[in-house]
Amino acid sequence: MKNQFFNLLAISGLIFGISSCKKDRWLNEETAADIVAKSLEQNSGGLAREADLQTTYLLLNLALIPCGDTANVTRTFSYDSGGNTASADYVWEIIKHCEDGNVYLTWQANFTNSYDFPRIKGSGQGQRNWTATQLGSEFDNWMLNGTCIRLGSHESKVRRRQIFDSTTETTFTNILIDKSTRRLVGGTATSVINVVTSSGNDYEYNVVSTISADGMATVVVNGTSTFTFNLY
Repeated sequence: MKNQFFNLLAISGLIFGISSCKKDRWLNEETAADIVAKSLEQNSGGLAREADLQTTYLLLNLALIPCGDTANVTRTFSYDSGGNTASADYVWEIIKHCEDGNVYLTWQANFTNSYDFPRIKGSGQGQRNWTATQLGSEFDNWMLNGTCIRLGSHESKVRRRQIFDSTTETTFTNILIDKSTRRLVGGTATSVINVVTSSGNDYEYNVVSTISADGMATVVVNGTSTFTFNLY
């Protein structure tokens, strides 16, 4: 009986060792922060770049869109500097609403993008659905509230070139864009990120991103790990 007990322990240890080897030890909260950073940063074609293009369009064309009409717009972006590259395509469907003197927009934004930076490279596609308010000239900042779903494929350059896919669902709250600088200056984004690695394992991260007036974003992953990066 004693020998059987030790044999069972040995077998259990072997099974545990094999299972442990299957875990993606390279994967951590920094991976989730990288995914969020590239979805927001200007030079990767993220939200900061799209907000810049949206503001330019808004200032030039809002008055030209009749109430109740729909505008269909496409925009492109490319970036190449110091060996870092990115590109993006945006397709917008914008509906102008006028209710009791209050003007707001519903703004569906489909996008695709790819990027290659020192820490990570990848591509993504998705859709952001916005309600845009504070459009009048009396406001210095206009405001976006909405949701986004984004699908991405990535390759980490700092973790043995690991490959992984992600699905990110985000709720944006009071995203502020300065009309004069066309920069993000406030708001929060709450995301749930599901990562599937090349070994077939999947992981979930809860992320809260806070945008500050100086163009910085603070990202808190799973309530414990905090990262800060420059949107511009």
